[in-house]
Amino acid sequence: MCAEDDVGPVDIEGSDVENDLEHEDAIERMDCAEHPVSREALKEVLFREKDWKRCLAGRDNRTKFALSRLKQVVEAMGGLPNVTVNVEGERPLDGALRRAWAYAEAQDMFDRQSQYLENLSGGVPDDAEEEFVPSGLEAMTATDPFLMDLNAQNLRPRDYALKLVEDQSWWKIMGWIERLECTLNAQQIRAVAPIVCTIDEMWGKRTEASTCFANGQPSERCNCLWLGAGGSGKTWAYTKVLRPLFQRFFGFGRYTAGAPTHAAARLLGAEARTLHKLANISPNSALHRGAIRGQRNKNDALEQQILASLACIVDELSMSAADVYHVLGLRFSVKRCENWALDLSGYLQEWFGKMPIGLQLGDFLQLRPAAQASLCEWVEVPSAVEPAPLTELQEAKAPEQASNAAELGRLLFKNSMGIVVHFTGTGRFSSCASGQALVAILQHMRQGTAMTDALWAQLQSRVYEVQQLQDLQTAPSRRVFLRAYWGALAWEQVARLQQLRAVLEAEDAGERLYFAQAIDKPTGDAALSSAQVSAALQHLNMTKTGYLIGMCPLFLGMEVRISCILPEPLLTRELPCIVRRIELHPKEPPTPPGAACVVLQYQPLGVLVEVADSDYGQFQVPGDDVPKGHFYVRPVFNKQSAWVFEVAPKQKLRLVRKQVPLAPQRVLTHFGLQGITARSGLVAFLNQPPWMKDGDYGLALYVMLSRATKLSDLWLIGVPERPYFEGFLHEHNKTLVDRMSLFERLSVQNEQAAEKYIQKLLWRGNAYVNRTLGVSGTGQAKRRRLTGKTAVA
Repeated sequence: MCAEDDVGPVDIEGSDVENDLEHEDAIERMDCAEHPVSREALKEVLFREKDWKRCLAGRDNRTKFALSRLKQVVEAMGGLPNVTVNVEGERPLDGALRRAWAYAEAQDMFDRQSQYLENLSGGVPDDAEEEFVPSGLEAMTATDPFLMDLNAQNLRPRDYALKLVEDQSWWKIMGWIERLECTLNAQQIRAVAPIVCTIDEMWGKRTEASTCFANGQPSERCNCLWLGAGGSGKTWAYTKVLRPLFQRFFGFGRYTAGAPTHAAARLLGAEARTLHKLANISPNSALHRGAIRGQRNKNDALEQQILASLACIVDELSMSAADVYHVLGLRFSVKRCENWALDLSGYLQEWFGKMPIGLQLGDFLQLRPAAQASLCEWVEVPSAVEPAPLTELQEAKAPEQASNAAELGRLLFKNSMGIVVHFTGTGRFSSCASGQALVAILQHMRQGTAMTDALWAQLQSRVYEVQQLQDLQTAPSRRVFLRAYWGALAWEQVARLQQLRAVLEAEDAGERLYFAQAIDKPTGDAALSSAQVSAALQHLNMTKTGYLIGMCPLFLGMEVRISCILPEPLLTRELPCIVRRIELHPKEPPTPPGAACVVLQYQPLGVLVEVADSDYGQFQVPGDDVPKGHFYVRPVFNKQSAWVFEVAPKQKLRLVRKQVPLAPQRVLTHFGLQGITARSGLVAFLNQPPWMKDGDYGLALYVMLSRATKLSDLWLIGVPERPYFEGFLHEHNKTLVDRMSLFERLSVQNEQAAEKYIQKLLWRGNAYVNRTLGVSGTGQAKRRRLTGKTAVA
């Protein structure tokens, strides 16, 4: 079937079945699929080749066009791999397989790991009036030599921040001598100054002079909105200056950071959470005001953190759903109402419960939340500006009023705008000619202007058709191709690319590839036949299956990501990892000798992964079995993630899936790619899916192209015509473009007023600040400095 989603009334069996705890426990205990996939059937399960061929033979449509482009790439790489082939000798991965665990030992290991992670992510207060018990996360700052030295100097906030702002370069040996610049440019200095001023004032009014805890009340709250294209320096300025400042003068338990996705939250630091987590809601939660005010008090670490927070950071605003944003703001106000003397009737004007410092980051010319208008697309009519007359009872009873919660969220955001900064830096992109060509193309897309013929020719040179793709059969070209990210807009492509990449990477590494088969069970009394099990495993869209893949590929050294939400804190969805060991089920039969690909008959008890994030490198689960920065991931089963599977026309079942929650790391949809810098390049499939609107397609094209650091690092497949890269984004996103123009005008006004903060901080006495800002404070820096750039000495 070529359609992304089906329409029309259906009969869903199991939707009204009462919870059967015995049935759920039986599913969770299952370690072996009732109908294991044979080696002969594996290729069809992985690639859906029959369905692929049927679609290509059918009528012309967008899905057919996308799959034809995918077919060209696969054929250029030698065709779909033969997963039944045998190789001579034993594969090295066999040394990473273990059968040492019994059930009790496995459970003991996971209990120790869970307890360790719970303690690590703590911060539970002994007394609400006292400081938080230090969280294990604070160890992350203690190991940074530069921050350790700063902390030892007992500086006040303005001087501490200045040390972070000014030129702190060091020399590092990495095969060659490289000079790493960790400075801020003029725009970033002006952006951080108001927040530093507020912290410095709070420090000056602190209740205990013997501590550095800045808990005084500022004379006015500081709300900052940082907007700008990807790579313009927003997140860099936060992570390099403000985050250390918050950690030093507030502590981990007294500021809150969040983002709409796990990948975006991780870029803010290990302490950050998703907006859904902060709002205490799930995808099925009621979002009206009565439901939020009626939430049960947990009095857990997160609620205590919300109560005590002195700053809140929200990143990736463009992807933040307006109704979730409203719930988040209301929850903060409800939890902080008593301690912060709030009038809840005015919560839309008191951003996040009178938060002293608010920082919001994003780019509204990037992806919107799924099926929603953006936060900045508020409606300028009285009914939208004043939606409050709807009573909470009306909201709860009328499903059609769901949009009211979203419009309240947009109004809350509109009211939050204080100091606006529009970042224009290009720090992500290379300063070479190819990097600047990509910058020019992206600027034309953002501004809706026509590019020159020469620039269009440069973009066309990165379009890979059949002739150029033939180079992928050579080993050097294939390795470069495999080092890059692969991205597409449709799961029809992404799902097949995930399995293709896993097979090719294992072959290139000389490793045996193992597949863990998902266990799918209906929620009711029905049972799946062998053919139905195979069809369920072939379901393409992981967002519909609880983010668990049908056949999970694993080999030693494989780059993977955690694909779904796990019960353990800190092991977050999208966390990048490397497979280091597979703990086999005790009943797993011996591995067939010579097989390049093996389907495990039982799901493994666990997979040991090394987290590819330096923040995790100092964490170690107690015991002698797990090195630092390593954690076990085990198969998960979540009854809340039941998914709908069609067994016959107009007949569907609800299934629950148990699977190892890992997936290939570098094959992602456009949503997964937003926020990522593809320094090793990006293979971008740009075909417009049939369900995607033109406005969203224009944003998706921009996001895909802006992941690379230079034009020569892009391999473009399925590229639309020239107008899509010029006026298309503007034509189909008029409100977004108008609002970004408004924000830019506000930014110009705020930049002119920024000098007062610089003067108040006494930063004009610093040579680096004067050199960067210019003598008057409004002139250009004498030399251009790109955010976070690396210059070879």
